Amino acid sequence: MAIVKEKTEIINISIKQAVDRIDNYIRKDINLFRLTTDIQDDSFYMELDVKRSLASLGEIMELKGEKIDDNKMKLNIVSRCIEKKSIIDWGKNNKNIEGVFSLFEKERTSEK
Repeated sequence: MAIVKEKTEIINISIKQAVDRIDNYIRKDINLFRLTTDIQDDSFYMELDVKRSLASLGEIMELKGEKIDDNKMKLNIVSRCIEKKSIIDWGKNNKNIEGVFSLFEKERTSEK
């Protein structure tokens, strides 16, 4: 079974601002193989296939954002190893998740 990590947080930012920030980060800092997006006014979904590296055979990241109000949203991120038989991820999944959440350090709340 593939290693899977997941985290959800409430962020004080609009959907559009979040998507813009995430998109800039993805294109600049993540070694992408493929990106699929579905962006609406009140939600978004992104699926990223991250290329393999020396530490990993690659990961699949799923980002889901849901609007709570105009400047508040719930962000859920799942990162899992592509190789289903992986037993060690060398911290890549947590690094993927924390890399995205670090974009919202000032906007994060303690709510879950």
